[in-house]
Amino acid sequence: MANAKITDLAFELLHQIMLLVPHRMSRSYPSTTTSRLIGKDWGYPLREESNQLRTLAPLRTTCRAFDAAIQPILFSELTLDCLYTRLDIVEHQLSCFAEDNVSGPWNHYTRKLRIVNLDPCYDKTPSGGGVQYWEEYLSREQREQVGEMKMLIEERLLLGLRRGLPKLESLRWFVRTTDPVEQLVAHFSQLPCLESIELVFWNDKVFPGFPLDAFTNLTKLELFFFHDQEEVRLDNAWVDNARVLFQRLQKAIEASPALEQLALGKRFRYETYTYPELKNWPMFPNDLLLGSGNLRKLALRRFDLAEGFSTIPTTTKFYSTLFTHLPSLTSVDFTGSGYDTQQAIWRALLHSDVVLLTSIRVDYVNDSLIAYISQPKIPLESLTLILERLSLDDDLDWEGNANLARRVYRTVLEVHSGRLRCLDVQASGQTLWGVETASPGEGAGEGSVEHFEPRDAPVLLEETFLFKCQQLRSLGLVIDFQRALTATKMSLIPGAIEKRVTQFLRQMVAHMPQLDTVTIYPPERYSYGSFSDEAREKTREAIQAFTVTEKDRANAHFDVIFEESRYELRRDETSDGIDWAGDKVEETSIGSRWRFVDIDAEWDEEEAEEENREWFNAQARDELPGVF
Repeated sequence: MANAKITDLAFELLHQIMLLVPHRMSRSYPSTTTSRLIGKDWGYPLREESNQLRTLAPLRTTCRAFDAAIQPILFSELTLDCLYTRLDIVEHQLSCFAEDNVSGPWNHYTRKLRIVNLDPCYDKTPSGGGVQYWEEYLSREQREQVGEMKMLIEERLLLGLRRGLPKLESLRWFVRTTDPVEQLVAHFSQLPCLESIELVFWNDKVFPGFPLDAFTNLTKLELFFFHDQEEVRLDNAWVDNARVLFQRLQKAIEASPALEQLALGKRFRYETYTYPELKNWPMFPNDLLLGSGNLRKLALRRFDLAEGFSTIPTTTKFYSTLFTHLPSLTSVDFTGSGYDTQQAIWRALLHSDVVLLTSIRVDYVNDSLIAYISQPKIPLESLTLILERLSLDDDLDWEGNANLARRVYRTVLEVHSGRLRCLDVQASGQTLWGVETASPGEGAGEGSVEHFEPRDAPVLLEETFLFKCQQLRSLGLVIDFQRALTATKMSLIPGAIEKRVTQFLRQMVAHMPQLDTVTIYPPERYSYGSFSDEAREKTREAIQAFTVTEKDRANAHFDVIFEESRYELRRDETSDGIDWAGDKVEETSIGSRWRFVDIDAEWDEEEAEEENREWFNAQARDELPGVF
């Protein structure tokens, strides 16, 4: 054993070690951007989930054992982006599928294909859409590249996919009008292992003739309609085309009895009906999902399966019938659905003995929802409330809103304290949902809820049942900074924000030992104020100045997420025994304290350095996935 080497380990163990190699996850979108929801849940085209492949690729050249252990990870996914500037990359990808290379790693290991673009003149950008280049304005060299790319797609793409990726299990396809839809669907629908399909119809185009009904035996099916522009209204033609497509969707669902996940979404919720009588025509078949007894996850983003029903009672009756046919349903996402729709859904679920949800994601809170999740029989594990648009619905006064917040933070948390693993309350625009900490040393007048106007009174953290939720792994809250403002509310009290952030983090360390991530959302009131930048900077400084002793480190395993940055606890080798406020702390040895570090900033520096050098050698590049 004295001469044992890591390469002597079994392949399976070495493979698991490679999965543990540190890598960067994709950066969070700002909480105020529309792209955040798209990026997290619909695979925004330019966002890599992580830099794991970049990190592992150079290690292949270390030795044969490392290469063998890394290949199943490195070649698990293939991304096709056919912008003309990527001609050499796409040509290399297709050459890997040539007849004399069918036994290569792609053939063995690739299970997921992501087609982000098949238009040589279309370039996506992460700021809400893309750029469509006019070919006649390109240079001669660029036009030649466009022509070569078109020829590659027409002559070699389909043949390469047939030869090189026979074991595909998952397909994510950003569909555009110029794509060879018929040919690709004919191929993909015949793959024996394909069970997951995610289709993003770019520019909100609906292809009523898209052969969705060609697919069978799916376990996951997602349709999303995305548009380049920031605002677009969907007219009668869009709705009519959608009806035809959803008829095909029904056939695909009926041909997939093992379907477990269904997600339907569009970027904007607004429709324009030129002819009022069309508004009452159902968009979806009335019996959609009635045969989907194995469905576990249902997401309706800005869609309503009962669209066309005129009243809440009739809509409630529709969903009551639907839920009786979904006994396996455990996870729902109704963000963006209309107010009446969510009222009807929760009224139906409240009286259902069939559906017992473990995961809920909504952007509107009402009495029926709170009543449903306050039942001990509901095995709730994850609750996400995105309440930015709650104020748009004027049926709630401030007192009703405050009552709902109190019931969530007290009743719901108490009922599910033994099982809740995720609580995420994104309520930047809702002062009554913000959480304050009872900072030590402050007088009863300033530190109490009575100090605030009733419409602005936040929830005191210490008065919630959050600390009883000992199974919590992920927490997201808005910290309310009202007491950090001067009496005129025009400036900040020096050190006040730092105290509140520090006290909040201390509470997490003291009471929540199982936490993995803590997300702090800034109150909306700082979005446009003259001191908004200052408040955000003070929050960032407080997070990075917060320290944990070696003794408390055992209870502090969480990262902190604030806006676009992720902070990780690192050992502080320069600790001098002084905390952020200048107060003396217990004397400790050098390196025995831990401090939050902005790991996104570190990675940005690393990426800047990588731009000036080739990060993989020629041998690694020969078979590197084209996802970069």
